[in-house]
Formats: sequence, C-alpha cells, structure tokens
Amino acid sequence: MNDWLPPDFVGQYVGSNVIAIALLLAAFRWPQVVRWAFVVVFAGGAIANAVMVTLDPQLYVEGYAALAWPLYRGFIEGTFSRFPVPMVLAIAAGQGLVALLLARSRRLRWLGVAGGVVFLLAVAPLGVGSGFPATVVMALALITAGRRLTYRPLSAAAAQ
Repeated sequence: MNDWLPPDFVGQYVGSNVIAIALLLAAFRWPQVVRWAFVVVFAGGAIANAVMVTLDPQLYVEGYAALAWPLYRGFIEGTFSRFPVPMVLAIAAGQGLVALLLARSRRLRWLGVAGGVVFLLAVAPLGVGSGFPATVVMALALITAGRRLTYRPLSAAAAQ
C-alpha cells in the first residue's frame, strides 16, 4: 500500500469518491435529490463533528495532521492544536448553516451552495482525511444541482 493511503482508510477513501461521482452524475438528472442529499451530508457532518470534538478533541489534531497537505499540517499542529474544540464547533455551526440554507428558497439556497462549495474546497487539503479528490467532485455536484434547479430547460418549465 502507498504511504499516502493508510490501509485503514482504503474503504472510506474509495467509498467517498464513488459517492462523490454518483452525486455529480445524479445532479444532472435529479438535482432535487442531490440537493437534499447535501442537506443530509452537511447536517450530519455538523452533528458528527460537534459530538466527536466534544468527546475526543485530539482526534482532530492527531487524525488529520498526518494526512493533510503540508500547509494544513502546519496549521493543525500549531494554532488548531491549541483550540480544537472551539474551531471544530465553529466548523460544525457552518456546516449546519449550509444545511439550513440548502433547504430554503432559491435565493437562500444559493448562499448554501456557495457556503457548501467553499467548505468542500477548504477541506480538500486535508488530503486522504477528506477523501480528496471527493470533496472537489462534490463541490462540482453541488454547483451542478444548484444550477439545474435554477435554470430548468425550457421543456421542463413549459410542462409545469
């Protein structure tokens, strides 16, 4: 096995990338389903992060630092390592807000899409810890679903 992919991450890594590709493909045909899938992903992530950081704050320092790209590794081992609970709780709050906005009307939904894309791209440098490149593909899926919900083809609009 390569050094960049620890053996205990193989299943999660492959699974996250397969799901990301499935979301991207589904976004073209079923954007509403993909939108609600992202509501669940972000709400679930918010809850999981809030609970896990409360139970074991060092998990975030020790677990992600070893897998992250150098710039992020330095941040995690430095500033982040001194304040993991408030930082992860802030991240969880942001994830919750993204979920809430994605569940709202078109204008607010676009804020959720923007926030979700920023989040997904921001965690990409966590490397294998974020399933990279899964988060980049998921960002594309979120953008695609958002655009498909906003700009329906003329035939679909006329049918309604």
